[in-house]
Amino acid sequence: AGRNSNIINSIVSSALQASKMADEARAMLDALMGADRNAPVEGAAGSSNSSSGAAPRGRKKSCYDNDVCPLYCAWSLSSQENPTWAETVAANEGAGGIDVFDLFTNTKSDIGANPFRVDDHAREEFASLPDHEKRRLG
Repeated sequence: AGRNSNIINSIVSSALQASKMADEARAMLDALMGADRNAPVEGAAGSSNSSSGAAPRGRKKSCYDNDVCPLYCAWSLSSQENPTWAETVAANEGAGGIDVFDLFTNTKSDIGANPFRVDDHAREEFASLPDHEKRRLG
């Protein structure tokens, strides 16, 4: 009876360790690719357009979401006569907006990685808001 309980304990311990490792891997994938990483990609090979059996699509991010970068939404490319240096660089790279966390990478002024999600749809939504709502959001 003692030998069987040792075997059972080792099996349970291995299963718990595997479950913990799977949770850690899932958390890393969420951090790298986002929580909606399993959503089907439009036009990808093997994806079907039918709604039956398909995984639910991830919703588009909004400028009101807490995980969207407010700086990226607010600091978009302006139509000024004299654009700033950052606006010129972003326009030349074809970017829709400016991620301030990427401006001084690998310099003394590097502020690290952006803890928020950079999303062009949220930036476009913010740009279309009335001025009083933009001020309210910051």
